Amino acid sequence: MVREAMNRLFDRADIANGIFLEQVEPLLTALQPGTFDHIRMQKVIGELEEQYSYDKQAAQDGIAQGMQELGAELKDGQWHYNGEVVELILIISDWDPNRVALGDYVATELESIGFKVEKLPLGYMDASMRLNGDPRDGTWHLATNAWRAGAYNALQSHILAQYYTPLVSQSPLVQAYNPAPELLDAARSLNEDDFASVEQRDEALEKGLRLSLKDSVRIWLVAQY
Repeated sequence: MVREAMNRLFDRADIANGIFLEQVEPLLTALQPGTFDHIRMQKVIGELEEQYSYDKQAAQDGIAQGMQELGAELKDGQWHYNGEVVELILIISDWDPNRVALGDYVATELESIGFKVEKLPLGYMDASMRLNGDPRDGTWHLATNAWRAGAYNALQSHILAQYYTPLVSQSPLVQAYNPAPELLDAARSLNEDDFASVEQRDEALEKGLRLSLKDSVRIWLVAQY
């Protein structure tokens, strides 16, 4: 619930227009813009963009509900758990000014709703070492990251499996993912092209997109060209 609600905390249009100087567009799902699947799913994506549109109060309410269900308490505007202030460690990629600015933006928004944030600027190698470590070590909680498509893939069959399930990557972080069975099944079917018809594939992709936003182990903000 907390991760899902965070989709509404960040103003993607503001990020695109206020931080990035190159051509970018707001991005909600993992589908690469301009691909066949992205175009084919436009109706679904439009519905999701409305459902997860920027709304700081709605985000704050959803995050608060999730935090309270976990046993946290908001005292004097600060989240506490077991009597201690909740502190989030945010890795900020320091080799790109845009990502530094994005990290500052993310930290500011989280601090404004009651979290203490430790900003941790790291170079590429240091950031990679932390991100590829065991997430249960607690050396980080969030990171400004980026994905560059190595090639144009009209069919984005691999995307959900790659970014929301342990099916593809062997990294400790991804292996720690625990997606809902329905998301895992949709991602597996797409990745293995296990369908009897185009309609079945469309249904799996739509279901996977909707469930990936409920899961939100990754929160997409902008696509850059």
